[in-house]
Amino acid sequence: MHAVACTKYATRSHFSIFYQEPFVDSKAEACRRAMRGVTAAIEAGGSFYAAQFLPLVLIEDSHLVCYFRQQNAVYVNQFYYWDYGTRAGDCAAASPPAEPVIPAQTCEVGKFTTRPIALTSGAKVFRQMDLEDHGVHPLTLTRHYASRWNHAPLAAVGNAWAHAHAHRIVPSGDGTASTIQFGDGQVSNFAKVPGTGTWSAVGSQDELQETFDRYTYRKAADDSVWTFHPVHGRVLSIRSREGWTSTYAYTNGLLKQVTNHFGRKLTFTHDAQNRLATATLAGATVSYAYDAEGRLASVTYPDGKSIGYVHEDARWPDAITGVIDESGQRWANVAYDDQGRAVQSELAGAVERSTVLYASDATTVTDALGFTRTYQYQPLSGAAIGLATTAANAPAADGNDIATQVFDGQSLLASQSDFLGITRMFTWDVTRRLPTAVTEASGRAEARTTQYTWHPTLRLPLTETLGTRTTTNSYDTAGRLLSRQLSDTATGSSRTWSWTYTASGLVATETGPAGDVTTYAHDSTGNVVQATNPLGHVTTWTRDAGGRVLVETAPTGQVTSYTYDGRGRVLTLVRDGATTTLAYTPSGQLATAAFPSGHQVTYRYDAAHRLVGWQDNRGGDATYGLDALGNRTSEQLRDSGGAVIWQLARTLNGGNQVVAETLGTNQTTTYGHDANGQVTSEINSLSQATRYGLDGLKRLTAITDAANAVATLAYDARDAVTTATGFKGVATSYARNAFGDASQEASADIGTRTTQFDAAGRPSQVTDALGQATTISRDLLGRPTQLAFADGRTTVLRHDLPGADYNAPGAPNASKGHLSEAQDASGTTRWQHDLRGRVTRKVQSLANGSTQAVGYTYNAQGLPDTLVYPGGGQLKHLYNAAGQLTGLDWNGAPLVTGITWNAAGQPTGWTWAFGTPVQAQRSYDTAGRTTAISLLGRR
Repeated sequence: MHAVACTKYATRSHFSIFYQEPFVDSKAEACRRAMRGVTAAIEAGGSFYAAQFLPLVLIEDSHLVCYFRQQNAVYVNQFYYWDYGTRAGDCAAASPPAEPVIPAQTCEVGKFTTRPIALTSGAKVFRQMDLEDHGVHPLTLTRHYASRWNHAPLAAVGNAWAHAHAHRIVPSGDGTASTIQFGDGQVSNFAKVPGTGTWSAVGSQDELQETFDRYTYRKAADDSVWTFHPVHGRVLSIRSREGWTSTYAYTNGLLKQVTNHFGRKLTFTHDAQNRLATATLAGATVSYAYDAEGRLASVTYPDGKSIGYVHEDARWPDAITGVIDESGQRWANVAYDDQGRAVQSELAGAVERSTVLYASDATTVTDALGFTRTYQYQPLSGAAIGLATTAANAPAADGNDIATQVFDGQSLLASQSDFLGITRMFTWDVTRRLPTAVTEASGRAEARTTQYTWHPTLRLPLTETLGTRTTTNSYDTAGRLLSRQLSDTATGSSRTWSWTYTASGLVATETGPAGDVTTYAHDSTGNVVQATNPLGHVTTWTRDAGGRVLVETAPTGQVTSYTYDGRGRVLTLVRDGATTTLAYTPSGQLATAAFPSGHQVTYRYDAAHRLVGWQDNRGGDATYGLDALGNRTSEQLRDSGGAVIWQLARTLNGGNQVVAETLGTNQTTTYGHDANGQVTSEINSLSQATRYGLDGLKRLTAITDAANAVATLAYDARDAVTTATGFKGVATSYARNAFGDASQEASADIGTRTTQFDAAGRPSQVTDALGQATTISRDLLGRPTQLAFADGRTTVLRHDLPGADYNAPGAPNASKGHLSEAQDASGTTRWQHDLRGRVTRKVQSLANGSTQAVGYTYNAQGLPDTLVYPGGGQLKHLYNAAGQLTGLDWNGAPLVTGITWNAAGQPTGWTWAFGTPVQAQRSYDTAGRTTAISLLGRR
């Protein structure tokens, strides 16, 4: 669990936040994980699609990969990508790795509906990002709405809105209590200790001190220090753990400016009624308008598009009942009961509808599929406040399978159990409210315990121990990570990463376990502008005022430039004259994408902004059928004539689990699930059943096929496979170190193979069952440089070589990052690359003295053009305007003509241009399988 994800829409929760991590949108992450499993098809030969035929935007650029990991969470509105190359990436340089994630899920069950209603308070909440800052120490402006507030917000954005910089302290009328209310609605409560004048935190580990000129507050979750004005109570400054300070300036009690540690500014103006009128960041301005009742009515963004809010419930005049999107269409609806509690929240067309029924100690939620879930709560006591979820009657629609939770007398989570009765136990440092041990699958054979120790003063983990592996972190006085060491307590071996920082607290160097050092340089506002890898290869970036990359120059000299619209979305990507152009709907979904090859895709969305189809200029037209929760229940791909050429249908049960999937017209697979919703069986279209066994850690342990044969898997405490036994009973065992590396693999068919690893965990020597060892040498980037075999033979691999043999004309550094030469007893092979990393020439010089060369050229669209063979023969590729291969010429004469493709990118026909032309045809069914092959009209 990412701690902050729990508090996305929360008022101060009952649980302790362990330590701060960047917010992670679970839906976006689920989407990314799903797409990582899809094999991307390179745009060549007309085939551009991958599984389920969603066109993929293939981005090789490190900035865009990182950028779109954080943006545009749903489906095609983010770029799907390969993990491409090994260049020093912009996002990798921003900070050392996040702290380890502790597997507690204290806040993930029974807290919010899909379109969030806070179930314990009945508050409807919205979160809207108005201005996004891509720089270091960001000044991002996010608004937060709640239909119920503990204290009325003072953000001057209407009556029910606050924003990310509208923090204040609210003393009670009698001076015995104070509440710090954050801009996102969270609160931290304090009580004055009688007779002392000091403050004691209620339900947290936070600290508050009061002096004549300020309140000073320390937030335990992230060790930040805040100051508040002693009279009007508004925040004056926030100093982060690493020492970066944001300062707040006011005029007549109104927030005018926020300045970050690097001098960048977020500014505000107000209207005659002292309401927020504009907010400006890096030259981009958002404006706010209000109705006659002073409620926020609309927000206009830098691209001129506006969203609106309607308030139609006369009983609760400040309550939002609908949201109007940038197209002027109603996008969301909310309804309230007689007590002002939100009882229904949905998107247009009843999409993602949740209907809520409240009781004194329970809440019942009916989702958009009509499935009902009930959550039970108990009040917290001792060192925490609020309500805790104690029970759920069914797994959540997102798969959360916590059935019960038990809390101790200090309101610390003692245990969680799922719907199979599998339990996770927690041990705590009660004083600091930090976990010291988590035991998963408690009481079972596979039970495992992870132990934690903590920094004595900061809320940062020092050690994490699981089995024989211990992770040890060290920090400087500002809490910046200096080193992270992984240790194998069984062997005494370790691997260490370390970081140094500039005087401003920015990462200056990163050193890997093998001594490989990457160095970073920054501009005056803290942005990374240069990265130098361990071999001295330099990547540079220039940026706009908002921290977005304008130009990236790779070590090869390749230049990539970007342009953006008023809301920071990429419009064009230009690399060596090849342009990718993107356009968006008024609401920000990707509307069209045009690629250098000539391929163009247009996307369709419904009123809820969900992707429902796309059409391209290659004859493809895809349609997606969605249920009310957004699951794709049908997918069809049609050709230009309207015929269905590929289709997929899914059936889901009320619990939002796929129970059947049909590919084509009759390839149906049905699925069975356990009480947690995990797949435990499947039956294919031939009625062949496969059963799956899982252990208490949700790991696959057994597969039983249709013949009742069983394959099994065994694991170590770190989920690495230690034994795999096939259906015929042949077992393969793996001996692993604490890092998960398999130092020995043994089975009846291959014997025993052993592997040694270098300091970075890369194979350095592999010895087969005959005792023959292959030794692997590597450079500082981990690339193999020599293979030494048991018989004395060697293969030498050389990278990044200078000179015309390895670098195309006009690109003297094109070989950087690429294999340039391979030498072995048979001879030498050399590769020449161009700026884009493409091979332009391959020369093989054999030991017998013969030399052969192959040349490659590419057209202006970046597609393969001509292949020149050693004998001088030339194979030329021909394309249509959409970038599909239509023919091949040999030495200027037609070789293959009339290549045609279906909308799925499968070839359907072509003609061999011999003296007597020979025609070939292919046919496919709607499951994508070849059904007919014909040559000269014969099948």
